[in-house]
Amino acid sequence: MKDHRDVPKTKEQQRVEQLRYIMEHWDDLPETMQCRFEGQVQTARDFLLQKRD
Repeated sequence: MKDHRDVPKTKEQQRVEQLRYIMEHWDDLPETMQCRFEGQVQTARDFLLQKRD
């Protein structure tokens, strides 16, 4: 795992960096945490898709 990260300039860049870090270490997460994260991502995705309609 990284000990030092560059400080992103915007909140969007920070979120992308955090998501990238999670993806790189996905297998290190407990299965319960993986399931919870997947559920949150699906909920956010469904919310954003609903706003498009």
